[in-house]
Amino acid sequence: MEASVWGMFIEPWALRGMLAGALAALSCAWLGVFLYLRGMSMLTDALAHVALPGVVLAWLLTGRLDAGTLVVGAGALGILAALAIEWLGRRPAVRTDAAIGIVFTALFAAGIIVLSSVLRDTHLDVHCLLFGDLLGVSDRSLLVLLIAVPLTALLVALGWRGLVASSFDLRWAVTAGLPASVLQAGLLTWTAVVSAASFEAVGVVLVIGLFILPAATAHRLCRTLRGMMAVASLAGAGAAVAGFVLAVLLDVAPSGTVVLLQGLVYLAVLVLTRRHTGWLGRGRTSGEGRDAQRLRGELPQGHLAGAATHLRSRQDEGARRAAGDQPAVGDQHDEVALRGRSGGLPAVPGGGADRGG
Repeated sequence: MEASVWGMFIEPWALRGMLAGALAALSCAWLGVFLYLRGMSMLTDALAHVALPGVVLAWLLTGRLDAGTLVVGAGALGILAALAIEWLGRRPAVRTDAAIGIVFTALFAAGIIVLSSVLRDTHLDVHCLLFGDLLGVSDRSLLVLLIAVPLTALLVALGWRGLVASSFDLRWAVTAGLPASVLQAGLLTWTAVVSAASFEAVGVVLVIGLFILPAATAHRLCRTLRGMMAVASLAGAGAAVAGFVLAVLLDVAPSGTVVLLQGLVYLAVLVLTRRHTGWLGRGRTSGEGRDAQRLRGELPQGHLAGAATHLRSRQDEGARRAAGDQPAVGDQHDEVALRGRSGGLPAVPGGGADRGG
């Protein structure tokens, strides 16, 4: 396919593809920042893969293949999967990563079985579902994305303080009186919905890149959480537009090009911030220390009192358990977080590794 770069910006089909990619990237980037900070990156992959059996279920129940019906089906099953992972992960004998693997592989396998048997003769475009098609985004899918972006922004704004606190230290947030469990369930639920809304743009296989790569890039560059949100938005939407243009010029898959470009941007930022410490105000601070700096100014003073009580109880518990040895890792983490907020505690020796690297 031959096209000039500037000519694409006046072609309706190209504008539609770039707009759909940018909208999907914005919603995913905003949620991805919190998922990245919580160490839940691969959970996004699980929720995205559950979109396949969700689409199959929607077809079985309605017999329709329009974008709205499929997004509702994929989102509904994604919500159930998120709640199932959350419930299973709370069982004493089940690790969280095992819960993710159990739920998403079982549901994904069920979707493949039904798709290859019951729906064998339907005209469902499995390739589009798995890998996306920015060149052929429908009006209904574009409308769904146009609705998802402001709704995501509104939900993030309403839950901002609770999401911030629970992303840096879940136990701290619980002690401070924040509804951490409700916020986590809500975050996972809306992640499933946004994943389903984005499946026609980038597909269920590559949507994890829109969630995690912009957030990881922003984590390397920014001191504040608001800065992370802004940089993740620019990185995600910018890569969506640039990747679409490159894909058309090179005649390759747009969704794969968008995600690959985001990966290359992260790699470039990683190299630059390793070689030039202090760029954009960053220095060689531990990952926990930088996350503590991001927490500064985000929590009201009333929550800090609860956090201080939590820290004292954790310190007492660590002292009893270690009998004079080094404090537990969780205690060091809380000290780092409070030091970032108050600026008055001494440095913790042997700070953690950079989680953004």
